[in-house]
Amino acid sequence: MKATLHPYQQEALSAFLAARKGTLKIHPGGGKSIIGCAAIEALTVRYHAAKAGLATVSIPTGAGTGPFLTLVVVPTLELHDQWEHVLDEQGITNYAITTYAMAALRWK
Repeated sequence: MKATLHPYQQEALSAFLAARKGTLKIHPGGGKSIIGCAAIEALTVRYHAAKAGLATVSIPTGAGTGPFLTLVVVPTLELHDQWEHVLDEQGITNYAITTYAMAALRWK
């Protein structure tokens, strides 16, 4: 990942990874998308480590291009575009983004 997390972002990421779930409650502009990218990367690294039978592995080139797809669901098209920009900027390619409305239409 290209971005470096601030201490409060790293704390949020560590809590999420330890709990294996969570909700980010951070002020606007606080880097929720960046934390999400860091989580995708960390889970991709964990996958590669487990597949190799290792406790840890170095971050592979293109981490965030793993064998699974991350689904990002957002309330607005503006956030859709923001997430797409941040994910691309951080080199993460294994994602799909949808809005609540688009997701609801697909399930009718």
